[in-house]
Amino acid sequence: MWVIDIKLCLNESQNGPAAPELANKVEKLKELIVYASTRESFAPAQSIPTCDQEPESGPCNGHLNVHMISDDEIYWVCALCGDEGVVYGWKDLFWNIKNDDLGGEMH
Repeated sequence: MWVIDIKLCLNESQNGPAAPELANKVEKLKELIVYASTRESFAPAQSIPTCDQEPESGPCNGHLNVHMISDDEIYWVCALCGDEGVVYGWKDLFWNIKNDDLGGEMH
């Protein structure tokens, strides 16, 4: 299981990857944050995120079940391959659609 503090993956401005090799992982985490926080704000959700793991047989592409499990933790699990993880540290980032600290405004 992955446990990721997204801020450790981000540049100083916290708006992109800290290194080029983190670009795909940051993009996937951003997708999870936007999806989960959109659902929590009761706004129309985007399409369900897909798995990006590559087991021996090739890319998985199963749908991810994404849930907030605490105030600052998003849990995901792939319904097809079982890849799972938790991302935290995202609450004050731009991608948080439901930002309680700012009265629901996106920043």
